[in-house]
Amino acid sequence: MYVVPYAWLGKVPKNKYNRIDLFHPSMLPPGGAFIQDKGAAKLCKLYNIDFTEAVVEFDFRKRPCVPIIGGIVVPAESEQLILDA
Repeated sequence: MYVVPYAWLGKVPKNKYNRIDLFHPSMLPPGGAFIQDKGAAKLCKLYNIDFTEAVVEFDFRKRPCVPIIGGIVVPAESEQLILDA
């Protein structure tokens, strides 16, 4: 059984590739928010907000498996700030 790590104290959990697997909505960490806006990562860097890229699927058509990034995950308390900016 997969146990979802918590996003707390303004930090988002990351795997060893500094990303998070988000293949299903239930994989979103409690205390985190998923944002699909393309410019959201730049805003997070500008405002010094912790974020991680969300891998939503893999592309198996080519020989090496390529992860598909579908957005970012930020702490829930920062979601409104990013969406307003």
